[in-house]
Amino acid sequence: MSSFGALSRFRSGYWIAFRNFILQERRDVGKRIEVINAEIERIGLIRVQYQRETDSKTNRVQVTEHRTGFTVTDKSSLGKLIQAYVAMGGNPFDISHFFMPDQTEIIQAGGTNVQADNYPHGGVTAPQSKNYNEPVGTYHKYQGGFPAIKKYIGNRLDDRTEPSDDTNPVVDMMSSARRWVNREIKYKIHDLEHRIIKLCDLREQLEQERDDLLVQAHGGTLYMLPDFDENRFVGSLRVQNIVALIDGIFFDAEEDGTVNSMKANQGKIAQYDSFYVDVAEEAYLSLMA
Repeated sequence: MSSFGALSRFRSGYWIAFRNFILQERRDVGKRIEVINAEIERIGLIRVQYQRETDSKTNRVQVTEHRTGFTVTDKSSLGKLIQAYVAMGGNPFDISHFFMPDQTEIIQAGGTNVQADNYPHGGVTAPQSKNYNEPVGTYHKYQGGFPAIKKYIGNRLDDRTEPSDDTNPVVDMMSSARRWVNREIKYKIHDLEHRIIKLCDLREQLEQERDDLLVQAHGGTLYMLPDFDENRFVGSLRVQNIVALIDGIFFDAEEDGTVNSMKANQGKIAQYDSFYVDVAEEAYLSLMA
């Protein structure tokens, strides 16, 4: 097992080495956020605009799946890839819906909370459930498990299965029609689409690291991070709380929880199945085996 690989069972020396490492890493969080922000800006952002319509029964404004606009950050990596994609004959609307679930907001309207969507289905393509509130005697095709998005083929053709290639004459025709341009399709269309999607995924991962992982770990304790939101994050999983808890198991602590000595308390440790004390040969080393 490599250094810092243990999660459930470890000894006092491993905890000291790991504890020192994560506490020292806090000093670089500010620089880490600066690098993340610079990378996010370099990548850029793609937004798709969707048409809205008012439901005649509920008067609620809903976002349809009809796309009316497409924007990308100018001079960004995504912007340059989109330009190349269009120049090669691609249509940006063919790449993806670019759903963004975090663009759904809850706003006050008429004294009640209303979901205000910027993307259809709240920005999420999820399976549907059967509507059990339909009036008795009403019959509709069962759509349980079908994705709600209208482009889902199974829902359009009322069939979840793909036709057999052996019995479908269209396969041979389409294969012949495409075979002579397969390399061009790959180079001009598919490869660029994959690069665009990968960059969008990378941006999402960087935003999650900055806005979720780092705030959960250190929110409210470092100046470059926002205050810790108890309604969004788990207080017991903040780094300082985890350190204080495990310190209190391995070492003698004052009444206020302060640990003044790194000498393992064998009596306390023996009360836990997951923790144990170093032997002389492994003291203060992180390697577990």
